[in-house]
Amino acid sequence: MTGPLGRGAGPSDADIRRAISNAYYAVFHLLVMESTDLLCPPNLPRLATRFRRGFAHGGMKAVCVAVARGHSSMPPLFSTLFPQPLDTALTAVADAFETLQTDRHLADYDTTNPISLGSAQASVLTARRAIAAWQTIRGTDDAKIFLTALPMHGNWQKN
Repeated sequence: MTGPLGRGAGPSDADIRRAISNAYYAVFHLLVMESTDLLCPPNLPRLATRFRRGFAHGGMKAVCVAVARGHSSMPPLFSTLFPQPLDTALTAVADAFETLQTDRHLADYDTTNPISLGSAQASVLTARRAIAAWQTIRGTDDAKIFLTALPMHGNWQKN
């Protein structure tokens, strides 16, 4: 039996690492596109292109960590925007983003660390669940607040 690229019994280490990276980027690009669609006028496509390039992975992770952990871990001016309790689908998306980014960093930057096919499959499943959870809250006020926070990350502290 050969793997997906015709080499040996299964996917190569590079294939497995790429699958983990792709799982993260599926969620990353979904959130970036949703945020851009919300915040950029559709008649200004060049603005949307530039806006999409402004998203910082670390800033998005910081927002997701705060949302995943709940009100007590959010900056005060940020937490007042969300109702209590937070929608579980929103916290699931935020938690998945954080997990997937951590997994991607291990897969992309720590090549001395062996990664199993099961890890890649878990990352893909996490991404699929996050995308499904997003679809249940897409368009809600919570989702809009979250999407607005992603490109602003640290600026929520300013009065």
